[in-house]
Amino acid sequence: MIKVFHVDPHPIVRKGLKSFFKNSDDFQLLGGVGKFREAMDWLQENTCEILITEMTLEVGPLQVIQEILALQPDIKIVVFSAQPQNMYAVSLLKAGAIAFLNKNIERNIFLDALQQVHKLGFPLTGAHAHLNYNINLEQPRNLYEKLSAREVEVLRMLIDGKRNKAIAEKLGINQKTASTYKKRIFEKFRVDNLTDLYQLNRSFHFV
Repeated sequence: MIKVFHVDPHPIVRKGLKSFFKNSDDFQLLGGVGKFREAMDWLQENTCEILITEMTLEVGPLQVIQEILALQPDIKIVVFSAQPQNMYAVSLLKAGAIAFLNKNIERNIFLDALQQVHKLGFPLTGAHAHLNYNINLEQPRNLYEKLSAREVEVLRMLIDGKRNKAIAEKLGINQKTASTYKKRIFEKFRVDNLTDLYQLNRSFHFV
């Protein structure tokens, strides 16, 4: 059986995932926790083949992926989130996740996705009743896919109204580096200031 563990801050989601795996002949759900550090403590003492994680934890998704893979390089990380797939999926797959599944996905498609990433081991995304295997991580199809995983984190915080100092403290980088990421985001979205970035977000709802 495929051993699975999950981390999600919402108790209802954790309960729902238990029902997803109930009576499954293919998967063994080893447990779940609400915080990333709890998950890391668990992973220090245990192993699993697939780790399912929300991307909105107490640390950013890039750090989540990096720390998990540093501890257990062979683990397959599946991001399971309600955040926009077209905005975040490619950058997180580039960072090392194996799949990005939206929380509106149907149960049978969700379980099929886990089967596929375990068996085939290449990136996929999924939402509703559809899985996408045709993902080219080297050729971005839109502005969002041009962003690195770190730039996605910075973009999210900029839209939330965070300034360079707060971004730097959250990500553990210096303010100059935070400013550099901000500049790159402006260039990629072809805006000159935060007001234009906010307006772009209102129009396209990417965060």
